[in-house]
Amino acid sequence: MTNRSPLRVLVIGAKDHSEQLEKVVATAGLEDTLAIVGQAGRISRVVLNRLTQADVAIVVVPRGSGFSAETRRECLLAWSVGAVPVLAVESIGRRDQAEVRSTGEAFAAWAHRLGLVPAIWLSLTPDGGHAVEALGRLALANRAAEPFRLWVDTASHMDAVTRLTGTPTGSIAPGDPVVVLPQGVSATIARSEAERLDRLADAIVLDGHFDIAPGSLVVAANERPELSDQVAAHLVWVDERPMLPGRSYQLYLGPQRSSATVTLLKHRLNPSDLDPIAARQLADGEAGLVNLSFSTPVFSDPFERSAALGRFTLHEQGRDVPVGYGRIAFTLRRATNIHWQALAVDKTARAALKGQRPCCLWLTGLSGSGKSTVASLLEQRLNAAGRHTYTLDGDNVRHGLNRDLGFTDADRVENIRRVAEVARLFVDAGLIVIVSFISPFRAERRMARDLFPPGDFIEIFVDTPLEECERRDAKGLYKKARAGLLKNFTGIDSPYEPPESPELHLHGLTSTPEEMVDKVLRELERRSMI
Repeated sequence: MTNRSPLRVLVIGAKDHSEQLEKVVATAGLEDTLAIVGQAGRISRVVLNRLTQADVAIVVVPRGSGFSAETRRECLLAWSVGAVPVLAVESIGRRDQAEVRSTGEAFAAWAHRLGLVPAIWLSLTPDGGHAVEALGRLALANRAAEPFRLWVDTASHMDAVTRLTGTPTGSIAPGDPVVVLPQGVSATIARSEAERLDRLADAIVLDGHFDIAPGSLVVAANERPELSDQVAAHLVWVDERPMLPGRSYQLYLGPQRSSATVTLLKHRLNPSDLDPIAARQLADGEAGLVNLSFSTPVFSDPFERSAALGRFTLHEQGRDVPVGYGRIAFTLRRATNIHWQALAVDKTARAALKGQRPCCLWLTGLSGSGKSTVASLLEQRLNAAGRHTYTLDGDNVRHGLNRDLGFTDADRVENIRRVAEVARLFVDAGLIVIVSFISPFRAERRMARDLFPPGDFIEIFVDTPLEECERRDAKGLYKKARAGLLKNFTGIDSPYEPPESPELHLHGLTSTPEEMVDKVLRELERRSMI
């Protein structure tokens, strides 16, 4: 059998207590080697990143602090990313034991609502203290039942066997059947080669010669993970920009990558009493339960079944920095009676009938930049040339399709998501679709682009300075925004993120609408779209 990796323990709040805690765990009766790493200070993005690699988080409670709101928050964040919280209450002797017991019992009552039974807390005295419960026993029991999982780092061949290296969880024995995913290759374990425990690396040898690429997943044949494009998950948000349902992020789950959208924020958790709170977004440092949808299905397990496939991070599209950490609660299955219906007439046939190449022309810019004027003139020119078009205007769709949405960041995200889906359908119908929306956020414009095949989405930045847009102010909106009568107005109290590399950059201050339309038409001709 493969050897089990050491229990990874992260100490939060007091780095200098690591030596004392080593004495504590030495008396807890654990057989596994314990890797204890101190982390000074309270929970930050760096600490959360380390917590995603930990099995246990020992949260040090300063003497006299009790089970405070800050400690509750730290325990909740640790649990949300998959580390079992353990409380270590500082004391200097017997006279503090009443306080230690009171703090521990308050923690146990709180932890019971998370399903941590028994909750583990200990007294941290200068001589090392003692464990009220065997530290980590609950975590070890869970890990012992984990199914075998191994992400392949390297693959090599020797005679008639295939040697795979990676970081395993669970256990496997010679003769056990395994499956390599996503290829679906069935194989048998010839032997396992455990490396040093503190290196967390193993090698397994398969009986046979198989072509297996790095990033593949080896699993026990009778305990396969689920392949799903939707999950429910506990999520901790760690970015100054709030988490918004409908916005597209990048999922990292092992070596798997996929675009991920929070389709529903079910609730935010109150750290003090763990009561669910209705919310429309998660702010920095907040935790909640969400539904996630992936652009491509990924292999995953509920965290309680397997930490290897149950933990993930979210990154903002285009940024190599985590903005969210989470653990999967369960997969969400689509209704089994819903299938994609193949149609005999497709986009190519519809486009051929119209004699054009369909595409989405996405005009973005500040209010008053000239988007609607350019869109209207452009459609007139295309219509006169016999092209089949449709214009989706930001104001017009709010009279019907998006009449239920306001102008908060969350509503703006949903506004763009709906319009992008409609534009995709119109392009599938063979039309040249002109979309005229402020669409202030890069993430949503990127999400819209990702709905289309390469080349079918053309981002057009109508770049007019804010001062000029305010001077024009044909609808009097800037005046109202400056007076505080319009909230969340783009350019005033809500940001606009200019495109970084649009296909077309139009200058609304130095070009007339006719000149800008001419430039768009020349680009369409260059691309053989008209």
